[in-house]
Amino acid sequence: HMVSLQTHHREEMHANGIWELTKQLQQETRGYRGSLKNIDLKAFSKYTLGNKSPPLTQHNIWPQVKSINLELVLGLLCCIPMYREYFKWEVHSREGVEHIISRHMSASAGIIKPDNLSSEIHMLVGVSLRTALNNTSC
Repeated sequence: HMVSLQTHHREEMHANGIWELTKQLQQETRGYRGSLKNIDLKAFSKYTLGNKSPPLTQHNIWPQVKSINLELVLGLLCCIPMYREYFKWEVHSREGVEHIISRHMSASAGIIKPDNLSSEIHMLVGVSLRTALNNTSC
């Protein structure tokens, strides 16, 4: 399923990209005694890697990822017509261009079929994992 392959690929790239930026930030701020506002490296390690930071020499952290953020998954699903029925939309005009927006915290727009969407995401994640396993040589 194309959505599951794209989701898997994007999440892996995203996790590895964040890890590379984290390593770069650690190098740049070494010896810095001030506060690093808006950057919580411990939270990334806690929520994404299960509180285990890989060595700084490691580039691919995908095997250590324990959880992912579903914003990318939901963003992909919003772009596919057959999944749009799961969301309630707001329309905003900006400089003559109409934009449809779905939010996760707004009463006027957001996910309107959460149980059905959750089941669909679980199915897509399952397909993604099976595809990933089928493409590895064990």
